[in-house]
Amino acid sequence: MAILPGVVASSPGYLLDGITGAYGAYSLRQLSGSISNVCQCIRDSDSATQDFTAAQLTDGTLASFGSGTHARVKTLYDQSGNNNDATQSTLLSCPSVVISGTAQVDATGLPWMNFDGTNDFIPLQDALPNIDIGNLSSFVVGKFDNTAGLGSGEYMFTLGTPYADSGTGTTIHKRWYAPAALNPAKFNWGYGNDYDHHQESMDTNQHLFTTIAGTTQGNWQPFVDGTSQTSKTLQTGDSGYIYGLGGINNNNAYALNGKIQEAIIFDSDQSANRTAIESNIMGYYNL
Repeated sequence: MAILPGVVASSPGYLLDGITGAYGAYSLRQLSGSISNVCQCIRDSDSATQDFTAAQLTDGTLASFGSGTHARVKTLYDQSGNNNDATQSTLLSCPSVVISGTAQVDATGLPWMNFDGTNDFIPLQDALPNIDIGNLSSFVVGKFDNTAGLGSGEYMFTLGTPYADSGTGTTIHKRWYAPAALNPAKFNWGYGNDYDHHQESMDTNQHLFTTIAGTTQGNWQPFVDGTSQTSKTLQTGDSGYIYGLGGINNNNAYALNGKIQEAIIFDSDQSANRTAIESNIMGYYNL
């Protein structure tokens, strides 16, 4: 019997019905049978908002809502069951899912959030605070729209970045950039104390970016479409400061010019489940 997109072969339900323990799960598809709405969108013309199921993003409901204007994702509802919803309160900093009446979709017709490279950003530090970077897994589906002119870098997904304490001047908190893009044309992962912990030649294709750290795996590893890029020593420390989808913070020097469809975060080492999770995601997005 064929397995429907979003379903784990060993489970009767959606991905997160078969793989439990996510800390935060944000997607424009349905990841859990216990949820209904996946996001709330806002439109430019009158700032009206509306909740959407995954089906409504592609069945014409979203297109009708955004007809003749821009529709943007204001809130990504957490599908992990932890109620860790992620919200952007500034209209023009919300990534677009409809631009001038045209739905933003990938080559297979699946919706994605279009980040404009200027100031689009969905913060996660309030939704997902204080994660140990030594015991963490993230699965992100997205793409960069260019390989040149990256300037100081474009950051697709971040969970923590250091900053200097105003009282002592001591640098506190740790990095989890998974991934970013840096000149000259590199996929870049930042980890712990290093903003450029590992780099690989980049492209503008849609990918699944997996990053896992933990004692079960025994190290820190980034993966692209299920293939390990390297393995390095574990570091520890908590995430902090301002981080999220589409950048490091509201400084537009780091804003993503690209697309994001899904980000699933575990505050645990998911190396034992990695193949199952990646198979589900890559099958759904035809990666």
